[in-house]
Amino acid sequence: MEVAAEPVQVLPARLTRYPILDTHSLDEAREAVTRVYLDHDLTAPDDRLEMTLNATSDRLFTLGYLTYKSAAKLVMPPTEDCYHVNLTTAGRTEANRTDGGRATTTARTSGIVLLPDQENTVRWPPTRSS
Repeated sequence: MEVAAEPVQVLPARLTRYPILDTHSLDEAREAVTRVYLDHDLTAPDDRLEMTLNATSDRLFTLGYLTYKSAAKLVMPPTEDCYHVNLTTAGRTEANRTDGGRATTTARTSGIVLLPDQENTVRWPPTRSS
C-alpha cells in the first residue's frame, strides 16, 4: 500500500505592509537580498525562481520575510558583526557552514542561527502549494 506524501502548506506572505520585491528574475532577487541583507551568491536551477521579499529595518535590526517557492541556493560570506536567524515557515531549509556544521529545519518547527564568523550555505527545495 502506497502512502501519498503530505503536501507542503504554503502560508500567506508575511510583512505585507513592507513589500520589497516579487519577481521571477534571479538577478532582481539577488540585488534585492543584497540591498536588504548582505552581498551573497544566489543560484537556482535554470535561473528560475519565484521570489517574494518583504522587509523592514531600523538602525540595529532587520526583519524580513523571504521565500523563493522554488529550489534555490544562497551562499553568504561571514557577516562579521551580526547573526542571521532563519525561521522556516513553509517547506524546509538545509544549511551548512565552513566549519562542517549542518542543520535542517522544517516548517513551523525549527530555525537556524547562522554564525557571523562562518561562510553559510543555505538551500531550499521547491515549496509546493497544498
